[in-house]
Amino acid sequence: MKNEFIQRILVPVDGSTHSTQAVMMAVKMAKQFSAEIYFIQVKDVHTPAIDAYLAEDILLIHDRISQSIIQSALQKVPQNILSYSCVLEGQPGRVILDYANEIAANLIIMGSRGLGTIKAVILGSVSQEVLAESKIPVMICK
Repeated sequence: MKNEFIQRILVPVDGSTHSTQAVMMAVKMAKQFSAEIYFIQVKDVHTPAIDAYLAEDILLIHDRISQSIIQSALQKVPQNILSYSCVLEGQPGRVILDYANEIAANLIIMGSRGLGTIKAVILGSVSQEVLAESKIPVMICK
């Protein structure tokens, strides 16, 4: 691989062990290719399991948790690697794919299973969706 190939690495984070493995792999790849890392935390507050109005206090707690997850990921990145972060809301797989396109990511590195309410047998449902729909390489970490 040429160094120009990997310039922007997108890492969706959710605080899970697999997500932490993805962060560490992204740091390693960013060092190797002098790439930037973009962390995204997707708040999925309107899931079929939660088909009710969420109180403002619950949404504020969710915001704090999202920021904590992002800060934990950023703390693992050495100062000489450019890193960015954002918290977005929506259906996680779709949001990740749209954001990858928006930032012109060259690689997505993500955990195989997250902290979702329902886990697939082998890969998490979000990982499966991103892997199936992505137009760029996806690395799945366990």
